[in-house]
Amino acid sequence: MFAVQDIENLFRNSLSNEALSYSYLPINNNPSFLDFDNIIAVMIVRENEKGKKVPIGYGVTQKITNNQYYVMMNVIDGNYLNKYVSISDNQTYFKSFSHKNLSILSIDNIYNIFNNRNIIKSPISTYFSPYNTVFGDSDVKSVMEILFDETIKKFNINKNFYLSKNMTIDFMYDGNKIGREEELMIMNGIGFNVVDKMYFQKCTHTLETLKISTENAFNYIGECLEIGNDNLGMVIEYDNFVIGINRKDFLEHLFKLGNVNGLIQVDGKRNVIGYILIMNNHILGCYGDDKIIQMNLIKNILPKLDDIRDVTFFLNCTGDSLATKLLENALEIKEIRRHNTLSIIEKINWNKIGIIGIGCHIF
Repeated sequence: MFAVQDIENLFRNSLSNEALSYSYLPINNNPSFLDFDNIIAVMIVRENEKGKKVPIGYGVTQKITNNQYYVMMNVIDGNYLNKYVSISDNQTYFKSFSHKNLSILSIDNIYNIFNNRNIIKSPISTYFSPYNTVFGDSDVKSVMEILFDETIKKFNINKNFYLSKNMTIDFMYDGNKIGREEELMIMNGIGFNVVDKMYFQKCTHTLETLKISTENAFNYIGECLEIGNDNLGMVIEYDNFVIGINRKDFLEHLFKLGNVNGLIQVDGKRNVIGYILIMNNHILGCYGDDKIIQMNLIKNILPKLDDIRDVTFFLNCTGDSLATKLLENALEIKEIRRHNTLSIIEKINWNKIGIIGIGCHIF
């Protein structure tokens, strides 16, 4: 139990925790996001001054397609951000927190990079750098580098990774979440140097200000239906139309977590024209044929949040009426920066995505 608490403390301020509210770990045998087959998690532990093993780095990457991967979480204890270490598998710790999708590594040694000529003096990842791919792997790497490299190894996509695969990561640009130094390490050291053209914001509203923002929303002709087992297939089909990839396994797994709810908007012919998902006080995603439908879905989901004080979501800010309306009364706004290793994500119906699932999915 101490291990679980230590891990939760480490990723308390991550984007994924903003979205999934501690539903990552299998506590008391409950379903967790860690059970999702398309993710790989890597945890790095060290021994503290009392001889206790504690986590200092935790990374989770999700396979979106064979060529697209999403870094859901990449958190490091600030004291280890610039440390170079050697690692090994930690079987003892793994027995206390065993999971098929989780690799646990233990720090063997910590090195002062500036005093050791045998250590490469720039944090260039093995699989992103042609140099290391040709001349071999280094046993000593930065903690950040290890999180990415181990993930790539576990997915078995290391061959020509930097040429054929795209990996995407989101940053909440805030002093408590990421500093400029860490962003530069991710961009220049690890290889996330393709800045995305999309513009996202994390919005926090009080329930009352969100009601004010949506009170004049057009009541769309048709029905808003609660999402359940009988109509989840309709959601999956519409989602495929919007996103362009099959997220059936992802959406089904979300509902296994137990505290995910949602609404479908249908037209007069009972065709799905939008849907919205919430988890606790967070809107996981809102998708609709147009911005009027998206705003209507947000308005109709709010009664399910009546016992919630603050509501959070990640907004697709494209300069349209939905973004403008939802930003104007926000309690707090924080910029999200998206970086890619190979290319910008295209061929997506971005105009149909009002609120995006940052932290649990790339869309």
